Amino acid sequence: MKSAKKSAMQNAMKYPKANTPIILCSVLILISTLATHTPVYAGDPPTIQFKEAGKLVKKLTLEELGKLVSAEKIKVNELHEKSQMEYQAFRFKSVLDAIYGKRWSKTEEILFTCSDGYQPSVPQAKIEAYPSFLAFGRPDHDFTLTYEKKLIPLGPFYLIWDNIHTEELKWEDMGDWPYQVTTVDLIRFQDHFPNLAPPEKSSAAAKRGFLTYRKNCLTCHTINGEGGNKAPELNYPINILEYYSEKWLKKWISDPTSIRYRTGMPAFNPEAQNRAQKIEDLVAYLRAMGKNKKKPPQ
Repeated sequence: MKSAKKSAMQNAMKYPKANTPIILCSVLILISTLATHTPVYAGDPPTIQFKEAGKLVKKLTLEELGKLVSAEKIKVNELHEKSQMEYQAFRFKSVLDAIYGKRWSKTEEILFTCSDGYQPSVPQAKIEAYPSFLAFGRPDHDFTLTYEKKLIPLGPFYLIWDNIHTEELKWEDMGDWPYQVTTVDLIRFQDHFPNLAPPEKSSAAAKRGFLTYRKNCLTCHTINGEGGNKAPELNYPINILEYYSEKWLKKWISDPTSIRYRTGMPAFNPEAQNRAQKIEDLVAYLRAMGKNKKKPPQ
């Protein structure tokens, strides 16, 4: 053993110039990889909670999540800034596999809760069908974007979709791109939002409008106390159509800035197919819910 160690030391001393560049190169590659995939934060490290039917499964820091899932770079057509951007991200299906195993593939919806009150619910089937990513940084750039002339912080996490290589995602709206994500929860829609469905005998338009509401409005507004907390309640105790005429409500949904300067309300997706009909259906749903008021729990 001693002779073997002595021989190894002699070889290392004999060829120092051959070994040094290799070691230095390896160190530089390691430093470069960490710098590329781990953004620096001045305050507390970003954390995210994973729940199942509202019950906490795991709470992880970015570093802990990075030990479970490999980070990668992904370019997307950024809908907020209408330009191509690159993000550092974890493949979202890999994150779900690491946290829940295959249980997540049997869920109905995946609910995202954001620090600003935004709360979108994305069908599990969409996550299964299309490549999505949980972004945590941007290479050589702050983890922010500019939307409607406002600088928006995206952290701790931002759900993005590969809409460059996926034709079906190229023209969708921003509803399923939540930023400032703090919690991911596996839910059944009816369990989490039992008071949102229109009455059974509602018109076909109202039922179509419910689907439109889910995709475009639920993330910010509540009905009977259920939904996001970023914008006003629309049904309880007074339904919005009891103080807005249908004419002005449709105009408000279609083009909010034509009514109120600098409003935070976004226009209904300008690129949506059958846009006018979807707005009509949405108003029909809101009208039907006026007959289905339920007091929110305290």
